[in-house]
Amino acid sequence: EHLFDHALPWLRHFQEHPTHDTFWAPHLPSPDVLSRCRLPVLSINGQADLFIVSALDYHRRLMRWGHDDARRHAHIVIGPWSHAGSGDANPQVGKLRFAEAARIDTMSLKLAWYRWVMLGGPKPALLQHRVQWYAAGEEAWHGCDRLEDVTAGTQVQQMSASPGPNDVFHSGWLGAAAPETPPYR
Repeated sequence: EHLFDHALPWLRHFQEHPTHDTFWAPHLPSPDVLSRCRLPVLSINGQADLFIVSALDYHRRLMRWGHDDARRHAHIVIGPWSHAGSGDANPQVGKLRFAEAARIDTMSLKLAWYRWVMLGGPKPALLQHRVQWYAAGEEAWHGCDRLEDVTAGTQVQQMSASPGPNDVFHSGWLGAAAPETPPYR
């Protein structure tokens, strides 16, 4: 909330439900709804995007339960961008700058995707795989056909700080154990 300079009670309410528990169930398309949905999806997201977790979850759900017509043209592109930066694929997030290879012409990609899906045109070169992601450090794009193949595994990490979240000299660390300090708010 301090980033927005005012209270965001709805955000606090959402933060109380960080996993897809019963709170979120009414807001998610059911497997039955997805099985009848024939709309193709091109999702362009940033690794630093506030909504990346939801985008990944929706893609997984579509691939699991979606109609064949929707799955056939479903693609997700994940670059080193923020939510706002994914619109123009800006290769800079705050003070972090990535190579120009991170910049893609998202408008041209969307138009080429529409030509492919709606008009039977050629498949866009960047979308040869269903999942495309940018590897920072390596400064290169990679692709695979399943989100599960992007990484060898996952590990939940908890943020901790000592003596507390307001001490700039002890900025914190990540660990497998839940922190003993109160959660950041």
